[in-house]
Amino acid sequence: MKRNLPPAFALAFAFAALGGVTTPAWAAAQYGGSGANLAYVAAFQTAIGPAGMPHLGSMRLNIHDDSIDGTYTGMSAMPDPLNDRIVAVTGTIDRQDGHVALQIGGSMSFQGTISADDTISGTADYRGHLYDFVAERGSPGSGK
Repeated sequence: MKRNLPPAFALAFAFAALGGVTTPAWAAAQYGGSGANLAYVAAFQTAIGPAGMPHLGSMRLNIHDDSIDGTYTGMSAMPDPLNDRIVAVTGTIDRQDGHVALQIGGSMSFQGTISADDTISGTADYRGHLYDFVAERGSPGSGK
């Protein structure tokens, strides 16, 4: 009998497997940080329908004033058009409420928030399907 983990557990498992932090901060907070070449580990999983293994990737982001730019590299264990590809990330950030909007390559858009601990979470539209998306500071296997 196959059991599907709830999305939060599956995403936590994905972060643990990559050596990341396993407790995302879901609440929006006023964001005052900025930086260049900030490393993130990202995971996104189907928001509606059966939950499978999450897609995984790493991001390098530059956050300036009200804009974000950088790259995303897919590294999922399953087939994924973003695997082993580096795609551009562009977007905006509202420092008052932490709202973030990103375009990741030509196939994913994201709406969500960035919290005081730099966790980015929300909903992504990837190839016409909705996904729960979480990105936390750190590099794959770094433990943070």
